[in-house]
Amino acid sequence: MKVWIALFFSMLLVGGCTSVPVPAPERNTLLAGKLLVNWNTDGVMSGGNGKIKYGIRMYLQNNQTGKTTIVYTQQNGWILTNKLSGGSYTIQKLYIEREQARTIYQMTLQGPFNITLEEGVVNNMGAVQIDVGSKGYFYRLVDYDVVQFDFQNEFPGSEWNSHEWKNNPVFNR
Repeated sequence: MKVWIALFFSMLLVGGCTSVPVPAPERNTLLAGKLLVNWNTDGVMSGGNGKIKYGIRMYLQNNQTGKTTIVYTQQNGWILTNKLSGGSYTIQKLYIEREQARTIYQMTLQGPFNITLEEGVVNNMGAVQIDVGSKGYFYRLVDYDVVQFDFQNEFPGSEWNSHEWKNNPVFNR
């Protein structure tokens, strides 16, 4: 019984952590950023009000190959992936879901939004804030510097800190 309790708490601890990929020769490009969603529907869906930082799905399609890669936000809104090589991508959509009081609220932000990743660097998409209301949504870039600063402070031992960081605008149509 004690083993099961220890295993359960270990899984909770690991599940709440942010996973930072390790650079490798074939995966030497990082997409880094934060997505922060404020969900306030002004009483229309009052149960859906709140902040969402974890589990947002971003669908990126490689414009050369047509392959779609799904990237999820991690704890505190972090997007950290080295699944994408350098090249031109289209963000097809973002899928946001929130569960509260046994009700699931979901929203899809349709693209296309374009982003070009540079090979061998950390492509910093910045912190992007998405505000959802009863009359629609809007998004804005909050800051690039805070992403790099937070990354260096939260993950000081990461090899990505020795890579060049490039600010990379996202959500361009």
